Amino acid sequence: MKRSIWIIITVFALMAGLAIGVFGVPKMVQDRVFVPELKVIGDIRNVINISDLDIFEDGPMLNIEGDTIKASPLRQLIDSGEPFSQQNSVIIVGHDGSVAELDYDDLAKSYLAFNSEHGWHSINLNHPVSTKIKRIKEIAVISKVTDIDYEYGLSIITTGENLLNITPGQAYGRMTEYLNPEGNVSMEKDGSQHKAFIYSKKKVIRIEELLDYDIEENIVLMGRDGNIVYTGNIGSVELDDNHFNYNDGLSGDREIIDLAGIMMDPPGASIMNVYNDCIYYTGLDEKVMVIILDGFGNHQYEYAYANNYIDFMRDASSITTASSVIKPVTNSGLAAMFTGKPPAENGVHNHDNRQPLVPTIFASIIHDNKKALYVEGDIQILKTEIDPVLNIDRNNDGYTDDDIFECSMENIDSGFDLMVVHFHSIDDMGHDFGDTAAETMDRVKILDSYVEELVLAWDGYVIVTADHGMHPTPDGGSHGEFCYEDMFVPYIVFSPGQ
Repeated sequence: MKRSIWIIITVFALMAGLAIGVFGVPKMVQDRVFVPELKVIGDIRNVINISDLDIFEDGPMLNIEGDTIKASPLRQLIDSGEPFSQQNSVIIVGHDGSVAELDYDDLAKSYLAFNSEHGWHSINLNHPVSTKIKRIKEIAVISKVTDIDYEYGLSIITTGENLLNITPGQAYGRMTEYLNPEGNVSMEKDGSQHKAFIYSKKKVIRIEELLDYDIEENIVLMGRDGNIVYTGNIGSVELDDNHFNYNDGLSGDREIIDLAGIMMDPPGASIMNVYNDCIYYTGLDEKVMVIILDGFGNHQYEYAYANNYIDFMRDASSITTASSVIKPVTNSGLAAMFTGKPPAENGVHNHDNRQPLVPTIFASIIHDNKKALYVEGDIQILKTEIDPVLNIDRNNDGYTDDDIFECSMENIDSGFDLMVVHFHSIDDMGHDFGDTAAETMDRVKILDSYVEELVLAWDGYVIVTADHGMHPTPDGGSHGEFCYEDMFVPYIVFSPGQ
């Protein structure tokens, strides 16, 4: 009798084992298996964090040398993270230092699998067995596209050159791993104090190594959150999954998270100077007019200067270059000018934001019992303490600039302490035809004459600048990227009586 019972138990055990082999580990058992975290990083919009076996629920069953294995298609997994481009390499890195590089377009029979012996491992049925990486540490997607959208990379620029644009994936192989001290911990046990030091492992590269030359000048760093850091300490760039951070090189503390770009040897002025200059001049009881030439980059000013498209704006008390802010679009540019604060502080990061979170220059003028006028085109771009005077295209010539000019001239002797005049046609033509196209430069020439008449009629200081610049595209022009064409604008000041 006992023998019969043992036979029955053995049969059931064999059947259960067979069921597990065929159908995989039951969910209840899977949950008890330690599953180390695996990340897919690099040139993808969304980092993929895998910490359980749920990815296999809809995956195929593979028969590998008689073993049935649950797997997840590697191409499908990577696509779920939304790669920056469709031309990529895929780097699979093992904890033992083994690495396999596969082409993104050649992943038809490549899979990710897991078991207790090999941990996360790759199965590449169309590739040699040496590409089977065991105990995978991470998977990195590396774009092969060299002119990838600036929105996803790190850019390094000067006032006249785009030095570098590199994506997280493209920087992956150039990084050095080091132990970053996080602090120390201690506890008391058996009357003694026991201490330990805690570190985190980081992937970093010095900025000088990215550029392959020594850097002696100051730099400005800008994050995609609108934060700005001015520093003379070059420091390092940290690769953090699918974006870059900035380390100051002294304490290792992060000063910029999601770094968009670095300005080498930056100009001393910023478009945020508009606020400070207005406060200063009006504090001296001087009148100030701010003329904003939308979309007029510093390189466009230089081109117009060299090719005789401007006459009056070449002679002023002060002509310099100013930096714009991230993102270099009208809303964030105007908010930076009106508040004197970067987007991280004023809250206006792009076209979606219209309400500054801090007071503007108009609040200061009102507080001082002075008068201000804001002359705009046909729409209100920002919500400020005063409503702008809007101007439609009354003569149907395709532009509102002539209407803005006439409105400004009509009010120039009305006792205002501050006038802000915002022209738009350079930006309009730049988008349609290009940043230095003849059509765009013709508008520059017209606006130069408007600036002349306004300056000569105004009894006070006049600041002429722009919210952002414009870079060329195959179809015309655009802006919104961390490139020198978008990020630098002229900053011109005319003194009273000039």
